[in-house]
Amino acid sequence: MKKIIYLLTLIPFLALGQSPDQNWVKTITYKQPTATPIANPDVSVANVQVSYFDGLGRPIQQVAPQLVRASLNNRHRYREFLARGHKEYKKTEQLLRELILLF
Repeated sequence: MKKIIYLLTLIPFLALGQSPDQNWVKTITYKQPTATPIANPDVSVANVQVSYFDGLGRPIQQVAPQLVRASLNNRHRYREFLARGHKEYKKTEQLLRELILLF
């Protein structure tokens, strides 16, 4: 009985998690025709875009997850383009020699 009472007291707090003045729309554009909708389509299968709106229907933000992944891949290409080396770790012997020379 106590468990049911605890659950009934939590229901109003769970309802407060939704905002009545903000909405969102998820648009999925498939690259090839499909007979059934895919729950979580891959980037190679479909383009996904999420648009957030305020209470008056004005767009606040547009998010395209596939573009975020592409920009992360481009960062690596830019690093190679700028000829930045990867992190190199010095051996402990070399570090000790440098410390001895400093003192």
